[in-house]
Amino acid sequence: MGDRYARIPSLAIGCRELSAADWRILACIALHADGAGLAWPGMTIIAQMTGIRRQDVPRTILRLEQFRLLRCEPGGPTSPNVYRLAFHNGAAVSATPPKGVRNPV
Repeated sequence: MGDRYARIPSLAIGCRELSAADWRILACIALHADGAGLAWPGMTIIAQMTGIRRQDVPRTILRLEQFRLLRCEPGGPTSPNVYRLAFHNGAAVSATPPKGVRNPV
């Protein structure tokens, strides 16, 4: 995969309820995020990179939303979900990608 790094919301450090699967999925989404904290990895990519079953990924993403570590907005029929990592006081705001922008990773 190479030398890539992920920026993780500091709120996650103190969240003792996060499971190993939660951490892996959060790190995977963060690895795909741009400088503003927006990411567009598909669930299949998340599952492949983390070793978590594809059908279990949405449940974990929902947990991360409940902990206010990210916000997920559904994509369209031909586009993946959009995620915004919560870097500021856990306040993940609307993750509307710029028009025509694709996942940079």
